[in-house]
Amino acid sequence: MKCAWALGLLLALAPLGCAHRTGALTPGGSPGAVCAAGAPGSGAPREAAPVVDDIAAEAALEAEAAPSAPVADPLVSWNRAMFTFNDKFYFWVLKPVSRAYRTVVPVLARTGVENFFHNLGTPGRVVSDLVQLKGREAAIEVGSFMINSTWGVLGFGDLFAGNCEAQTSDSDLGLAMAHHGVGTGAYVVWPFIGSYTVRDSVGWLGGLLLDPVSFIHPLQASLGVRSYDMVNYTSFRIGDYESLKDAAIDPYLATRDAYLQYRAKKVRE
Repeated sequence: MKCAWALGLLLALAPLGCAHRTGALTPGGSPGAVCAAGAPGSGAPREAAPVVDDIAAEAALEAEAAPSAPVADPLVSWNRAMFTFNDKFYFWVLKPVSRAYRTVVPVLARTGVENFFHNLGTPGRVVSDLVQLKGREAAIEVGSFMINSTWGVLGFGDLFAGNCEAQTSDSDLGLAMAHHGVGTGAYVVWPFIGSYTVRDSVGWLGGLLLDPVSFIHPLQASLGVRSYDMVNYTSFRIGDYESLKDAAIDPYLATRDAYLQYRAKKVRE
């Protein structure tokens, strides 16, 4: 019975490990931060989510009041249902598990795990940078991967933390498609993984082919790795979604518009 329960939890959490890793975790996928200030071994995760307290309130209200572009949301009924589902999943499963994990595992160890998984995602970011003809960014990715995988002990140490000039990108195939003129398509909220557009959904699927975790066998092991990745990731960001939700008049609209604005900004960059 215990084994069956554990496998069920892994299956439920697993899809979250493939979600956008470019910002603060929320059931709607609202984005977060930038260049981390933590130095190697400092205990600070490489992505410090800024959606907290007054910042969260301001961001939520701005997102509701002034969306950056017309929103294609023909699936609004589905999206709201999935937003509610993800909201319940976060509060009933992901948050309690991540909080317990955070209590047991020291911050230094959790930071090393986050560094490891970020390092493991290098192939997808390199391909995306090359498709966008961003040679400098691709070179930084490759160089960081080589150094962190060796001197950084398989990527558990980030020797470039705190150096914004040498920070790796958060590029993905959705952004690469946008670079070549592919439109966003409709906004859609997926169960477990949150906010996407049609274009970003296709990019996410393509990214699975470049993700080393996808090639772990058997399937249960791959699902377990993804589950652990997301629990570790969430352990640094408990409270971000709560702040955004409390500040918003309509949390669904706030997270939708925040996501669309963030992705539009990334495309412009």
